[in-house]
Amino acid sequence: MQRELTTARVTAWVPQRKGLSLASRIVPFSMFDVTLFTGLPTTGEIVQFGDEVDISDLASLVRQQMTVYVEDKRGKLMRDIGSKKLKVFKHYINVMWILCEANKGQDQLGLWLQLLAWMVISGLFFLRTPCGATWGVQKYVQDVEGLALYNWVEAVWDIFLESLEETQQNLEREDMSDVQMNGFTPLIQVNVL
Repeated sequence: MQRELTTARVTAWVPQRKGLSLASRIVPFSMFDVTLFTGLPTTGEIVQFGDEVDISDLASLVRQQMTVYVEDKRGKLMRDIGSKKLKVFKHYINVMWILCEANKGQDQLGLWLQLLAWMVISGLFFLRTPCGATWGVQKYVQDVEGLALYNWVEAVWDIFLESLEETQQNLEREDMSDVQMNGFTPLIQVNVL
């Protein structure tokens, strides 16, 4: 992420026009840009992340490993440098990597594919929760072969817009170094001009 470019683009965003105000004109920015950049499907069933999520065996496995890993890191950080601050996203990726490594055998291929798909989808396109994992993704990754049947672009776009507008509001109150932008943030840096 280039913080300066991101800040400039977030500040130039015009929510009513769904575009960036650049050189006294509005440059449209839409789901089609998401499609061009990601190659994700734009047709199919709508992806819905509800507030309430049924916890599957897969999610229980991830939560259990996150708890163990974070508690271990918290203790180590407090012993080593006296800090309680954890880099949650980094830990989420580490936990998912540990789980993928632990389940990479031929007899566990299905579980490995689910974990890998969850890590990529949640960690790249839908990063927005304190623990790194977007829990609503679990229901989609349980059927890895069916992932292409969903309109992922609309979901990425909706969460990106929500985050972009929230970040724009937060920038009015705080410095960019204190503001976190969620969702698939590289989109704000690469849209077609």
